[in-house]
Amino acid sequence: MRITSGMAQRHVLSDLQRVQERLAQAQSQVSSQKRVEKPSDDPLAAARATRLRSDLSSNSSYSTAVDESKSWLDATDSALMSLSDIVQHVRELTVQAANGATSDAGRQAIKAQVDQLTEQAKTTLNGAYDGRYIFSGTATDQPPYTAAGGDTYQGDSGAVLRQIGPGVTVQVNVTGDDVLSGILPALRTLSDHLQSNDVASLGTTDLKAIDTGMDTLAGAQAQVGAITNRVTAAGTRLDDLTDVTTKLLSDTEDADLPKALTDLSTQQNALTAALQSGSTLIQQSLMDFLR
Repeated sequence: MRITSGMAQRHVLSDLQRVQERLAQAQSQVSSQKRVEKPSDDPLAAARATRLRSDLSSNSSYSTAVDESKSWLDATDSALMSLSDIVQHVRELTVQAANGATSDAGRQAIKAQVDQLTEQAKTTLNGAYDGRYIFSGTATDQPPYTAAGGDTYQGDSGAVLRQIGPGVTVQVNVTGDDVLSGILPALRTLSDHLQSNDVASLGTTDLKAIDTGMDTLAGAQAQVGAITNRVTAAGTRLDDLTDVTTKLLSDTEDADLPKALTDLSTQQNALTAALQSGSTLIQQSLMDFLR
């Protein structure tokens, strides 16, 4: 088959177009430092990169839930520690009041302190985190105790849940009713016995009721501590998983920069050679035409 000058020129132009496309791809990889920028670059790698980015997005959401859970739990633990100090102080006052050496007037002074500490206990559980009351169950816009409500718990028994991993949900709250339902009646009864100078009850039933309340409080603190440890461990696992997934994503779609630079240089040389070859061929064809 006779090769005409037109066929040769089309062949040259086709070669130049392919070389230019490869050069453009090499330039894009160097500038973006990405080997896979669109699915057509590597369909399998592109699909894998999409899955990995989805995993990173999920991990980010779980990490946010972990951070919020830890802050909520820290606020809860701080309030429970303050409440524990209050109840411990009440116990010390009760022991003092039960001592026969304490005068009736002294017990009335202790009663005034106990009444103040009782109100302080309720105020302590009215603490909020990020504008939400942490001891009100799911009724986080409502303080657990109010002046108008007296000792009646105003929240609900709902569990505040956070998802900290795939299929992993934890309850991060305890309610004011869980903590104070036994302590408040004990403190009110103690106040009555102080008012009446009932020394026998002070040293027996009142102390026992306070100790029972402290056991309940200690149980709540232990629960919060256990959940905090679990959430912290989940956060560490998420950080490790995020690091691994980020590396896998980089290995999947990032360009090998030294290799990309070498390829860019190769394609630039190829384009130069193709242009020179095409120029020679076209000049020869022109000379043939003129002859």
